[in-house]
Amino acid sequence: MTWTAVVAGVLCLLAVESRADGMADTVRGMRAGAAAIRSMGAHLTVTTNASPGYVAALNLAPGQSLLRRRELDWTTKGSRWRFDESPSGREGELTTFLFDGHGQLVYSNHWKRDLTRGSFFDSPIPTSFTPLSHAYCIGGRPAPDVLEKDGFRLVRAEQHPKYGAVAVLEGSEFRAPGATTTVWVATARGHQIVRREMRSNRMNRVISVDRTEAMQCAAGIWVPTSIVRESRYPGRECTVTMVASAIHVNDISDSRFQASFLRRGVLFARGVPMSIRSDGTMGLDPRGTYLSGGRRWTGDAARSAVAICILVGLWIAVVSTVRLLRGKTGPTTT
Repeated sequence: MTWTAVVAGVLCLLAVESRADGMADTVRGMRAGAAAIRSMGAHLTVTTNASPGYVAALNLAPGQSLLRRRELDWTTKGSRWRFDESPSGREGELTTFLFDGHGQLVYSNHWKRDLTRGSFFDSPIPTSFTPLSHAYCIGGRPAPDVLEKDGFRLVRAEQHPKYGAVAVLEGSEFRAPGATTTVWVATARGHQIVRREMRSNRMNRVISVDRTEAMQCAAGIWVPTSIVRESRYPGRECTVTMVASAIHVNDISDSRFQASFLRRGVLFARGVPMSIRSDGTMGLDPRGTYLSGGRRWTGDAARSAVAICILVGLWIAVVSTVRLLRGKTGPTTT
């Protein structure tokens, strides 16, 4: 073996070790960047430009149509999140999607009618497209976990004209061989993902692209303010653009995640209706289970409401049976 071969082998080993170290640094940086954002809120404007083939693939029911533009107020803190949306063409109505870390409540306040209607859900509807999910998630999972568990590797380093140093990583989500995902991480911008591409290995073409178009520094933390998500599957092309404004970082109050009800209305918990009283509480009847906007509104209270309904139903059934038996076996007169 010549000295040239030995030197080449050593350099190759050093390059492998350097990439491994770079991969570990990237993952650590992403965890630290995500942890630095304890809470966040913004006004989101989402516009959708979809091809006829994409709309047809949605299999919408008769009378339904794809929303082309949405305006939402979004907040998140820890595991909790909230969306508020005024439906298009429904003046005086506000729909709230609220998750308190345990369960989800979806309700609409109709201000003109002073009416609230909604339902509790045991599990949250997943939020798949927000500034934070774009920056620190891949396919709904935390990006650092995906990079480690799915065997991603650092393939190169680049210099981006907007975001500076960028680490480029490549791998297959869930280690599935059908597609390859490439991720660009801005190491000088909180280790956020600024671009993600998925390539179909069978089709040998890129079928989806997510990219950050603009960022801003809020409270010393970089956050994406303009995001573009493209679906490039042939015949089903779609482009979704999200613009974030009025951004708040690490100053969201816990009170933001409390429900706010109007004077009249009804909420359903597992199909059981609970009326809203004039004092802002909810209950099956004046003596039954109640919930208030200032208390935790999921979990035990919802389960208690269902349990009370079951017990009342059983009591009625028992009383009816006893009366029936007494009618059959009691004394007779002639």
